[in-house]
Amino acid sequence: MTDEPGDRRAVEQRIQQLERDLAEAIERERAAGRVLEAIGRSAFELGPVFEAVLQQAVTLCEADAGLIFVLHDDVYRLAFALGGSKEYRDYVEGLPITRGHGTVVGRVGLTRSTVHVRDVLADPDYELHQARKLGGFRTMLGVPMVVDERVVGVIILWREEVEAFEERTIDLVTTFAAQGAIAIQHVQLFQELQRRERELGRSVEELHALGETSQAVSSTLDLQEVLTTIVTRAVELSGTDGGSIFEFDSATRRFRLRTCYGTSDELERTLQATVIELDETFIGRAAATGEARQAPDLEQETPDPHIDALRRAGWRSMLAVPLLREQEIIGMLVVRRTVPGRFRDSTTELMETLASQSAVAIHHARLFRELEEKSRRTRADGSPQVRVPGEHVARAANAAQCGDRVLRRAARADVRRAQRATRGVHPRHTRLR
Repeated sequence: MTDEPGDRRAVEQRIQQLERDLAEAIERERAAGRVLEAIGRSAFELGPVFEAVLQQAVTLCEADAGLIFVLHDDVYRLAFALGGSKEYRDYVEGLPITRGHGTVVGRVGLTRSTVHVRDVLADPDYELHQARKLGGFRTMLGVPMVVDERVVGVIILWREEVEAFEERTIDLVTTFAAQGAIAIQHVQLFQELQRRERELGRSVEELHALGETSQAVSSTLDLQEVLTTIVTRAVELSGTDGGSIFEFDSATRRFRLRTCYGTSDELERTLQATVIELDETFIGRAAATGEARQAPDLEQETPDPHIDALRRAGWRSMLAVPLLREQEIIGMLVVRRTVPGRFRDSTTELMETLASQSAVAIHHARLFRELEEKSRRTRADGSPQVRVPGEHVARAANAAQCGDRVLRRAARADVRRAQRATRGVHPRHTRLR
């Protein structure tokens, strides 16, 4: 006969086990739901999400501590910790972890798979002995957070006693890791969107500022006004502290200060008296190559009269951009900062655009000045007066800005006619003073 009491006990035990499994499954689902709720509430903040993940993981997996590491610049750094001593957390917080077999985090990042170490003392490859000493852990579990086949983060759980994590526990942490990866991906996408919006906004502002600068320098043929406008806009657009424009004299092969912005009167007087050679100075070498050149730290640059004057006045870095027209050196645009550091590529490109635009305006202003000078000499010599064709030169400036080929040809013809009209009176070339 069948032992009915024994069968009933077996059935009861089976029912009890199923009830425990059901309760555990419900709690796991609730835990996963709480993590998802944290993701929804936090939107684009990882701290609350990581905290929720570790609270659920440490509790349900009966771990003594939990940590989350996130990938930054190809190394993993601690993003959140729950449990463990303060000394242990402080030590791990300042520890960049690379991919490799010496750490559980590094192995997860290297293999892109879950790593379970039953006893780190028995693991010959484990290297973080100081961390183990401070934390006191023996059993470790590492689960990857994967986005686009990249391990962007790692969840670590550990126990102080040698006690392996069950398969169901590992599955639960894997679920948490997938949720954490979603949160990281959302934040990364949000940050990338913000970065692009900032870049777009900056580009729009720069284009608007360049347009205003173009209009400003093409609306006048007064050279000093053109130069002052250019250096002022250059400093404002580059976010620097000051700037200068030097004019190049091809006869002496020297640069001469024409105007400054954000510069003390004392330094301006010093620069006006400084001899800056083409072949022996920082800005001269930049002009000779025709390319922008930056000095991230003036203290590290080869001394020359210009650099020495800047250093004595407290300037620490500068960007020099040649003003060229058809390979002819017209001058040099310099922006400066009172702190050391490299200039961004976008800043250099913006200054190059401004320099190219400005070189044309300066050339036309100089041409107009020369024609005015010839007209004055004509009147002084008693020769028939020749009207200076300012509107023709202005047309040349506007044509250069808008790129209209017909206007360019007309402008060049205007200038040639004006030059022929004055050539017979005073053939000698007059350099801009």
